[in-house]
Amino acid sequence: MGKSESVVGSVAAIYRYPVTSMLGEELAVAAVGPRGIAGDRAYALVDDETGKVVSSKHPNSGGRCLSCVRRLANV
Repeated sequence: MGKSESVVGSVAAIYRYPVTSMLGEELAVAAVGPRGIAGDRAYALVDDETGKVVSSKHPNSGGRCLSCVRRLANV
């Protein structure tokens, strides 16, 4: 490290959440681009009856999402 560089922190863990409102997956490495981590929040569940995105913020309609996990392969 040069004289003008300093450490401001470190990364303890990286998580990606492929489907909004579902549990995420811990990554050993991640590709990061202008839009963030590749594959993060790339998908969402949609309620067939209402046409709205299911959200864990609304326990009556989406609370069970937090017990589900989706993993992406080769992203």
